[in-house]
This record gives sequence, structure tokens and C-alpha cells, in this order.
Amino acid sequence: MLELFKSIGLKSDPFTTSPNVDKFYPATEHRQCLEGLELSVRLRRGLSVIRGGIGVGKTTVSRKLMEIFKDESDTYEFHLIHDPKFESELVFLKHIIDLFGIKKKGDDVQSCRNIVENYLLKKGVDEEKVIVLIVDEGQNLPEQMIDVFRTLLNFETDEYKLMQLIIFGQPEMTKLIRNYPNFEDRIAFNFELGPVSLEDTRGLIDYRIKISGEENQAWFSDGAIRVIHEVTDGFPRKMTQLCHQLLLAMIGEERESIDGDMVKRVVSGDTPDAENLKKISSSGDFDDLAVNKLLDVLRKKDKKKEKESSPKEDKAVKEAPKAPAKEDSVVQDEVQELEKEDPVVQDEVQEPEKEDLVVKVVESESEEEVSKEEVDAAAVEQSSQEEAAIDIDPDDDWIGGEIDETNLQEADEDISSSRPGQGIIRDDFEKEEVVTPSISHDTSSVPQDPFSSPGEYDHGFDTVHTLFDPAAIGVHVDGDQLSSVLIGQTKGFKTLLSYDVNHVPSKVSSLVKDPSSFVEKLLRSKERLKDKFFPIKELHGRAMSVLDNFSNTYFSHNDENVTVRYVSVGKDAKKDKKEIVKFTLGKKLPYHADDAIMNISGLSNDKDRVAVGLARKSELEDLSDHVVGSGCDVRDWMPTAQALFNAYKWNYQDQNIASQNNIIFHIGHKQSVVVTCQGLHLASVDVVFIGYDDLMQSLKENKISDHPEDLEMLNVPASFLTNQGITTKPNKDDAYLRPIFDLWSQEIERVTTRIKRHVSINDSSKVFVSGYAGKINNIDVLVSSASQINAGLLNPIRNLTFSPYDSERNSIPFHPTILTPAIGSTLGEPNSITVLPPSMMKNNKFRWANRILAVVTVLVTFYLGFKSFDLINDNSQLDLNIMPAKIGASKLGPVEDEYSLAVQNKKNVGEQIKLLKYDIDYFDRVIAITRFLSNRMPAEVTLERMSFQQGWEKELLKMQGRALQSFIEMEDENKRIVRMVGNLEANPALKDRYFNNLIKIIEDSQLFSIVEVVSKVSDSDLGPNNIQFDIKCVF
Repeated sequence: MLELFKSIGLKSDPFTTSPNVDKFYPATEHRQCLEGLELSVRLRRGLSVIRGGIGVGKTTVSRKLMEIFKDESDTYEFHLIHDPKFESELVFLKHIIDLFGIKKKGDDVQSCRNIVENYLLKKGVDEEKVIVLIVDEGQNLPEQMIDVFRTLLNFETDEYKLMQLIIFGQPEMTKLIRNYPNFEDRIAFNFELGPVSLEDTRGLIDYRIKISGEENQAWFSDGAIRVIHEVTDGFPRKMTQLCHQLLLAMIGEERESIDGDMVKRVVSGDTPDAENLKKISSSGDFDDLAVNKLLDVLRKKDKKKEKESSPKEDKAVKEAPKAPAKEDSVVQDEVQELEKEDPVVQDEVQEPEKEDLVVKVVESESEEEVSKEEVDAAAVEQSSQEEAAIDIDPDDDWIGGEIDETNLQEADEDISSSRPGQGIIRDDFEKEEVVTPSISHDTSSVPQDPFSSPGEYDHGFDTVHTLFDPAAIGVHVDGDQLSSVLIGQTKGFKTLLSYDVNHVPSKVSSLVKDPSSFVEKLLRSKERLKDKFFPIKELHGRAMSVLDNFSNTYFSHNDENVTVRYVSVGKDAKKDKKEIVKFTLGKKLPYHADDAIMNISGLSNDKDRVAVGLARKSELEDLSDHVVGSGCDVRDWMPTAQALFNAYKWNYQDQNIASQNNIIFHIGHKQSVVVTCQGLHLASVDVVFIGYDDLMQSLKENKISDHPEDLEMLNVPASFLTNQGITTKPNKDDAYLRPIFDLWSQEIERVTTRIKRHVSINDSSKVFVSGYAGKINNIDVLVSSASQINAGLLNPIRNLTFSPYDSERNSIPFHPTILTPAIGSTLGEPNSITVLPPSMMKNNKFRWANRILAVVTVLVTFYLGFKSFDLINDNSQLDLNIMPAKIGASKLGPVEDEYSLAVQNKKNVGEQIKLLKYDIDYFDRVIAITRFLSNRMPAEVTLERMSFQQGWEKELLKMQGRALQSFIEMEDENKRIVRMVGNLEANPALKDRYFNNLIKIIEDSQLFSIVEVVSKVSDSDLGPNNIQFDIKCVF
């Protein structure tokens, strides 16, 4: 493999995943993490916890940290635990004793603890060494081990911890730690390691190529970098694997650079080497292309040597016993090297048949047959090589670093989460037919027939429509495409009155980028809705006014900057939800957090996390302003996922979906959306970067059609269907669309595999396919095959009526699933997920207030009119009736005075009681505070003065003539305050820590609303061990 990279001027493979600390690139996340860890170790702070997903670089950081201290090995001693799955505390402590190299052994827990403590005291105090224990795969820790680690952290002097503990683990480790507050409180450095930014992606690629020998490369274009970052989600391991494949493809195609289109081709498998693609398309392993190129390089090299050899030598070689050929043994070594580089599952590698091993034997010039003994010898050699292969940790998130340990964890068998192109390296070079997994495809699993009585919802689906809204316009925006519907509502029934779908491409790739084009396209769509609705307008007159006024319009949006995210906030974080959401999402956005719309949904059934509608504010507000400026009344703007869920919930209520876990797979124009439904709740949302436009572009590039958007239907290639027992004739465009559908199949498998890990998917579960799926024959078969779940097209009109007759539902010239998001946008519930800009939310609230005010005004006017008419008719009778009342009123004068006096007395008594209650509460507080301080005040603290007072006296200085005069000013006069003046005496290295602990004790007592340190002085007269303090506590 080295020869291959030397051919383009490199000294080594720049994107190898084998450990090499020299190729570590200090991306922002990794640099911050390393700096924090180094500081924590040098200050001997004790416990550090690093969390991060698979492939973000946790292992890299741990090895780089050890590298940093390599030259200080006399002071810093590092030990590493790869897999902390210990059965008991005794087993763990014995392992620690062996790991530290302690000769003394213990037979029980207490004796082992004493041995470890004595060792740490000897090393840390007598020899002044720093012992660092790194624990990898922290999420595998048995729960009882947390308390064992806490015990080890108790081994300390007055100034520092005797052992520095660093735990690396996946995010699920957080829940484990939170079950032990005493352990969590000891964390000195807590860091969550995330994917790298787009800028760091560029830096990592440039750095690795530069350090591998090519300083002035321009192989990766800016477009390629963006696509790489998008495809890999910024995960370093995926990034290096993909770049490795891209570099090999560039060499194989003899190109001088890599652009964004090439990245997409390599990911999708659309490369010129068709024979290899047939063999590897199912696993997406493009490293086989490297083998072919390598053979060419090595064969040329061997031919050159052959010309230089003498005839005598050639004869000797010919007569010599046959042995493995040099060139092929080198290839085998390189393949085995690739197997070690990739985090693959060795058990998955197929054992080659004997005929496959013939390539390991030198072919003689006379084409003699290979003997059985030679084949058997080659088989033995292959077997021994396989047995010697080293399994790589499934969470081997290396982006550089040296591993010299041999006790690596066995590989996890699940590799389905890998992206396309991260398959298994095979050593069988024969062509192999791609076989799509076969399942029994149940076409009846997703019903298409309408309800027996369509149009209403029976289970409390409270849509946002009211008696003020005779109809609603639903608009779906997807890239440069736009679809719209008019949904009428009469007597509680919903009717599809008109629809419009226009697939004519726009001049811009995204309508969001050109609001003027969007408005122009929107207005044309509205006119087409009116034209289609015109013949039945007399039956639905009020609905026509909605179109005329462009009112009551609901938008759904499929765009990379409009999505749904889920954020863990904790059960008790009601007040801080917005801050937690902004902090969590803000650091992952490609734009500033202040330029983000983050609307928290009120419909989540999960108390620990919230669903957030996320969009880029500047883009959406600009687009909304243009839409409103065109006269459109925007009621809501929702992510596609919410619109899909609305349509699914409305139209499949009769299919017992409340007790099922189902998936909605929406094929969009540029990107697709996957929605996971747990019963009647939206559980998760994934975005997959595949879309109908991939097919359009392939047909254009291969000159199958200049206007593919005019094609009524496309077809899933026949080879996919044959594997499912469906016989169909091949189409002329199958060869060009096959790579696209290969990629789709891999992405569907990847995302559904991830969903299955978190949600229970069983035989009753289904995949509802929507969107552009309505323009692809047998797409549900492909989805079923890839996901291994029964699938069918989502029909969004099952529970809608039609006008004037229900037979109109059969007149739609395409499958109605194309209309799913547009219809779903009109079926939103209050408090559902939205990205409506804040200014528009206020407008909607004012609209409702005006409507309520109008209703109240009408009712009050009617009531007053009725009463006035009644009063005029009965005026004379009232005059007669009122006379006795006036007489009685005059007699009640003295009684009224007595009553007023009694009321005043009652009020005075009430105020006295309120004052007494306040005093009682105040003195109860005083007693509670006194008891608390008496019981919880640390021994190192001496209170010299504690006073309970109203307000706070603040001494100020003011110039009086030429002299400064002091005077007292009162602040917080209406607040009850406890003033604590005292002294803290402790070890100089620990006194600040003790003082901070004192403040934390007071704050955690929940007795005070404000705790403020007015002064904190370490005066030379007091000595280095003392802190004089003055604390103000408001309650």
C-alpha cells in the first residue's frame, strides 16, 4: 500500500486509521479537552470524566494525553484499563494491584484496599509521583464500581488527591453517574466531546496530508470538504475512512483533485470500476479498488526487475519448487494491513474457498496446473494469517495515537451503523452477485382504501381550525419544489377541495435563498388552486373567501436549516428549559445561536427531554416577511416531520396505531425525513441526505432525459425486485439508477437499524413511505427489503371527504402521498412542533384576542339592546316599584354606617393577624437558620458575629470640603437579611476550597434566596492559614 501512495508523492497513507499520535490534529473540541485534562492532572484535582459518541476521538485524546507526559515519566505514571467489566470490588482491586505492579497480594476487599492505599501514599507522598488511572469504555462500568472508584478518590492528603482518575465513555454513562451524587460532586473536569466543525474538517485533512509528505496539495476542494463534513456528521473516524477511500478513487481514476460530486459518487458507489462495484456494492467497501491499483503498481515494479535478471536466474526460478508469489504475498500483506486498519469484525470475513487461494501461488511461465499440496499449503498460510489478525475495539475512535497494549476488547458484531463505504475488506477477488436481503413483502400492511365514513377524527385530535376558519391552505416547501392543498371544514368534516403539485425546476436550488422567486411561485400555485376549485365554489362559498384573501395558510418546510431536535433537560428543569436548550443546541449550530429559532413543543410525553423546532431565524424571517408582504396570512410554519406525523395520525386512526411503533419515511426532493412514532407520540426525527433529485440528476447526466421531471413514474431496478420474488422487465435506465438505489438501500438500512436500537420494532410495525415515493413504482418493496419491516405508501386522503362526490378521490392523476406534508400542515394541534418566528407568534395571539373581543362585543351589544327595549316598555311600572325601595333605602342609612364600621374593624384585625403570622414565620426562620448553622457549620469556620436585620448598612465615603467623610446608606430596606462575620482557619492550599464549600453548604440549604460574599480577606496579620469573611444572606 505504501507504493501506491508513493506514486502521488506521499511518504505514508495520510488517512490510515491505525494508531499514530504524530497524525493527531488538535481540533477545537480535542484541544480544549486535552488542555482541561492536562491542567487537572498537573493540579492533581482527582476525577475527570470525558463523554462522547462512537468515533469522536475519545481514545485519541487519552493516548495523546499520555504522549504529552511522556518526557515526564519520572513524575507522572499512567495506567490504562480498556474494559472495566469487573464482577466485584475484589476482582477490580486485584486487577489494580497487578496493573500497578504491586508484589504484595490481598485475599479480601479490606486488605486489597490497604495495599492500594499504602502504594499510593508511598508513590504520591514519599516519591512525589502522580499516579494517573485512565478507564476506557466507562459506559460498561457495573453500577457498584462507581462507589468503589469513589472510595479510591478518598485516598488523599490535605493538599491533593493521591490518584488521578480519568474516565472515558459514551453519553449513556451520564445516567449511571447521576445515580451517585456523591461521586458526581467529585468531578473536577467534566467534558462532552462532540463532532468537529467544518473548519476543523478542513484543518484535519490538510494536516494529515501535509505530515504525510505533501505540503502544497490542493486535492480536496472546498465543495468536497463540505460534502465530507455533511456525510460524516463531523465524526473524525468516519472522516478519515471516507478520505482514505476518496484518495484511492482519485488515484484509480487518475484525477488531480477531488470535488463534491466525486465524494457523492464514491459514497453512492457510482465509480468507473464496475466489476469491483458489483462485488462490493452490498458492503460499500471501496478499498478493493485500492487492491487493483496496487496490483498494477507492484506488477510494473516486478516486470522491471524481471528484465534485469539473467536467463540463468530465470531458469533456476522456473525449476525451483513453487512458492507463494512475491507480488501476491505483498498484496495479501496489504489486505491484512487494511483489515487491521479498519474497525471491522473479523468473524464476518468469509473463509476463502480453496480455488480462491490459487492466487497465492506463483503461476509458471508454462501455465502448469497447481498441485493439491500447494493449494493446501496456501490454505494453511491463510488460516494462520486470519488467526493472527487483531480484533479492534468497536469504539476504537482513533484519529491518531499509538496503542502498545495487546488486551484490546473484542469487536462488536454490529457494524450496521457504518456509513456507506465502510464495509468489510474481503480477500476473495472473484466476482460476486449482490443479493438484497429478502423478506415477505406484505402489500396490505399499509391500507389505501378510504374510511367508511371519512372526514373526522374520533379520539380527541384537536386541530387548530375553528368556526372562524371555513377552510385552510396547506403549503409544502421542498428545495425548489412547492405543493399546496385547500382543505375545507364543514360541520366537523374535512374535505380536500383543491390541490396543486408543480415539479417544474426553478432557477435556484432552494427557494429559501430567493424569497422573491418563492413568492412568485406561491402566488401562481394559489391561482391554480382557485382554478381547480372554481367548479364547486358554489357548494363551499366561504372557502373561496379564504383563497381570495390568501388567509389561514399553514406551511411545512423540508430544508437543512429547518428541523426537529430532541434535548435532554431533566425532570426538574422547568424554569431553565430555554437556557438548557439554547446552550445544548447553540454549540452545535453552524451559525450563531442568536440567529436560531428554538421553539419548545408542549406535546412531548417524555419528562426528561423536549422536542425543539429549530430553524435559522434570519432566513425564515426574511422568507416570511416576503410571504406576508404578498398578502398571505401565515398561521404556522412547521418542520416536515410534524406535518408528516399529523397526516399519519389523522388518516390511520383505524389501524390501532396507538399501540404500535411505526416509522414514516418521507422521500424529499433534496433530503429525506425519517419520523419514528411511538403510539400517538412523535419519538425521534432523522434526516437522510438522499432525495428524488438524485434520480433526476443521474438521468440528466447520462442523457436519458433532458427533462426527467416530466416523467410520470420511475421504476426501482428489476434486480431489486427479482430478489423479492417480483418478476419485471429491466428498464433502459436501470444501469444508471442502480447506484442511486444502492445508496438509498444502504441509508435506509442504516437509519432503521439505529431506530431499532432505541425503539421496539416488532411484526406489527410498519414503514409508511411518503413524498416522492408516489412517483417511483415498487419503492415500498425496496424500503421493506432494506429495513426488514413491512412497508407501504402513506395515503393522506383516507380520512378526507371529496366534493361533490366521493368518487372524485379517484380522479387524482398521481398517488396522493405526494401531498402528505401539505395536507399534514393543515392538521396541526395546538402546542405542536413549530418554527414560526416569534413576531408571527405574537400576531397570532393578537388575532385570537381580537376574535374573542369581537364575539364578546357582539354578545354585550345584543344583551344591552335587549335590556334597553325591556326597560322602555316597563318604565312606568319601574317608577311605581322603585318608590317603596327608595323609602326603605332611607331607613337603611344608620345600618349602613354600622356595617362600614364593622368592615373597617375586621380589616384592621386581619392586618394585625397577618403581621403576627409574618413575625411567627420570621422567628421560625431564625430558629431554622440557627439550627442549620449550628449543625452544618464546618469545624474550620468560627462565626464572630451573626445578626438578623432589616436591610443592609453600606458605608460610603463622600468629600466634605477637602476631607473624606464616611456615612451610612441603607440598601435592600424591605428584605430580611442574615449577616455572618467570621474567620476560616485551614491549610493554605485548601482554605479557598473550604471557603467555597462553606458557601455551597449555605446555598444548598435553600433557606436563602441570595447568598453574597461581601468581603473575603486573607490579611497578613491573620497569618497564611486564615480567611476573614463577611457574608450577606437574604431570606
